[in-house]
Amino acid sequence: MIVLGAYPIHHAEGPYRIEDTFKLRHAAGIYTVFGNPEDPNGSCVDVGQSKNVRKRIENHDRTQCWEEAGYNKLWIAVIYTSLSGLDMIEQDLIRQLNPVCGQHFRP
Repeated sequence: MIVLGAYPIHHAEGPYRIEDTFKLRHAAGIYTVFGNPEDPNGSCVDVGQSKNVRKRIENHDRTQCWEEAGYNKLWIAVIYTSLSGLDMIEQDLIRQLNPVCGQHFRP
């Protein structure tokens, strides 16, 4: 379990190494990609949502941006939730964590 954000906080599963997608579920959720498992909030690379998190991470269109973020290893944490909760949590995490990749839902 990992804590993302400050207020409100969100409890997520992980951290998992980005290459360990077999640990991710084929389920709806919000994912956070980060460079330091000791400081996920300060090293956020990307925040996104998907109806199938595992499939999305395995076939993501922003992997080049992730690699260019400058971290030796990348990690992921996931908040699994219903489809109706995706937008609200994603927007909150983008606002709090200010990821370097992905620009939608910016205030």
